[in-house]
Amino acid sequence: MNELKYPHLFLFTYNWKDRLNSQQVSSNEKGYIPFSDIAGNLPIQGFSKSFSLTDVEANLFGCAAADSESQNSQSLSCFQDFKEKINSKFKPTANLHKTWMLLGYLPENIDPKDAKIVAKNAYESFLPSKKWSEPQAGKFMGGITFEIWDSAQNWQNLAAEENSRIAIIIFRDKITLEKISYFYEDWVNLFYYRNKILWAYSNNLQTKAKLDLSANFFPTASNLPVSQSLSLHHTTDRNLENLKKDLSKNLLILSKFTANLAYFESQHQTIQTNLHNYKERLNEIETKARKEGEGLPTQLDCLSFFSEIAQNKYQAQIDKEIASITSSVKVWETWIDTLRAMVESQQIESDRDLELEIARIGVGLGAASVVASLADPLVEVITPFPAKKIENGKEILIPANAVFNFGLALLLSAVIGIACGYAGGKLWSWMRSRTK
Repeated sequence: MNELKYPHLFLFTYNWKDRLNSQQVSSNEKGYIPFSDIAGNLPIQGFSKSFSLTDVEANLFGCAAADSESQNSQSLSCFQDFKEKINSKFKPTANLHKTWMLLGYLPENIDPKDAKIVAKNAYESFLPSKKWSEPQAGKFMGGITFEIWDSAQNWQNLAAEENSRIAIIIFRDKITLEKISYFYEDWVNLFYYRNKILWAYSNNLQTKAKLDLSANFFPTASNLPVSQSLSLHHTTDRNLENLKKDLSKNLLILSKFTANLAYFESQHQTIQTNLHNYKERLNEIETKARKEGEGLPTQLDCLSFFSEIAQNKYQAQIDKEIASITSSVKVWETWIDTLRAMVESQQIESDRDLELEIARIGVGLGAASVVASLADPLVEVITPFPAKKIENGKEILIPANAVFNFGLALLLSAVIGIACGYAGGKLWSWMRSRTK
């Protein structure tokens, strides 16, 4: 139960393209690079191949027992040797995600019914720190297949080793195993679509974590932008300034969450598009495998299970968040509109008060200037200038008190100006109330 014939190990890595590098090399130029070596005491052969996808550079690294050893059973520990050889020879990197695939076919002395036990032992030999979790089985060209993965432990780094996925296929014979080469590009694209789904969901989780929704966004009675201003009954410059500050602050908050809402919708679209592509590619693989397997059963339930997770968990969760934030944004917008209306109303009131003061001052100044121009004759009547008196039969001129005359004229102008300004203000207020 601890051996397989013709063991193969594949590593699929995915890296975002360098958008600053305008000279991306196509997969045809990179080509297929084979190699031969020794892993432990076992002669091996392998290759590396690159695939240029839309926004990702995908790499496939393969390592297998040499053809001369293809008929001999090998210990399952050889997968660790293959892994070390791939890592040391190619130093593969991944900043999006990676998937390992273990292949082989059963020795004659192992009952095909025990293929699951062999797969379990291969998995635990490849990842000693992990335990078999009874994954769902599938069929691929008559062989049994599994995919083992846990929900990501570190959504901020999907390419972390602990987030790697392991696919295992135990074939029935060498002939069907060798047909795996027909599916290289199919596997690369299938895992690419899956990685884009995981990436979009990861972005959603990280964006959600950055938003302090409970404290700052979802409206409550204590944090409504309007609630702090509803008690204002009188217009003051300070009240109006506070309202304007509240409006500006809450508009910034709203713009922040509107932008994040658009980002959530973008991630939702990414999941929807790639989920569709994933299902289509998986269907193509199954159809192709049935043809290449010449009627041998193929049913990749272990891979279609992911599409159920993506649709029922990832996509559904983002849908729920979008709906929740959308409704809250609408409520927030309504209350901000109310706040804006209050600002406009109080601004109009403030402008009218200013107009009233201007009217009062204008009427007062006008009246005062008129009074000032008429004050001289009036003062002369009160204190004629110059004053005269007869003394010893002679007429003597007495200079008038200029300071007194000026003060009297000023007092008359001020009193009449203030009175007219007050009366004019009352008249202005009455006329304004009639026009409301």
